[in-house]
Amino acid sequence: PALSTITTQGMYKKQKYRQLLQLIAVAGCCVMFGDREDFLNIIRLPSGSPVDTIDFDNIYKEPQIKLDKLVSRVEVNYYSNPDTVAGTYVLTGSIAGGATLKVENTLINNQAHAKTVAQWIMNEANKRAIYEVNWRQNPALECADIVSIEDSCGAFKDSRIIRQEFDYSGYLS
Repeated sequence: PALSTITTQGMYKKQKYRQLLQLIAVAGCCVMFGDREDFLNIIRLPSGSPVDTIDFDNIYKEPQIKLDKLVSRVEVNYYSNPDTVAGTYVLTGSIAGGATLKVENTLINNQAHAKTVAQWIMNEANKRAIYEVNWRQNPALECADIVSIEDSCGAFKDSRIIRQEFDYSGYLS
C-alpha cells in the first residue's frame, strides 16, 4: 500500500536488483529491511507512541549515545526521462553547517514528488541520536519499532530500532 500512490515513468536502463529496490524505497519514502523470516520489507516508518520500554530493570549497562551527522540541505533531482534532469528541488533546514544529501532517482518525475521525498529525508536524517543498548531483549520487537529508552538521568527518550543482534547461550541476552 505504501507504494501504490507513487506515479512514475518507470525505469529505462538495466539496473542491479539491489539498486532498483533502493530507488523504489526512496521514491516511496520507505525503508527497506529483512525480517526474521528473511523476507524483504519495504515499509513507511510507523509513527506514534513507543511499543516497549527499555529501562534499567532490563539493561545490562548504561545506553551509549552518539550523534549522527546533521543534515542541513537536501537536493532531489527529478527527471523527465532517464537521462534528463528536469529540475532539482532544494530543501534547506533551519540550522546551517550540516551536510548536504543529494538524491538522484529516475523514479522521481516531478517537483511535487521531489518535494515530498526531500521533506521525508530531512525529517528522518535529522533524528540524529543513535543509542547502543545491551539489554534483555524482547524478541517480539522488530526493526522500525519505536521504543522508549531510559538514560542515566532517569529521562526516557523515544528511539527507533534500526538493528538487532541476539546472542543465545541457552537463553537470549
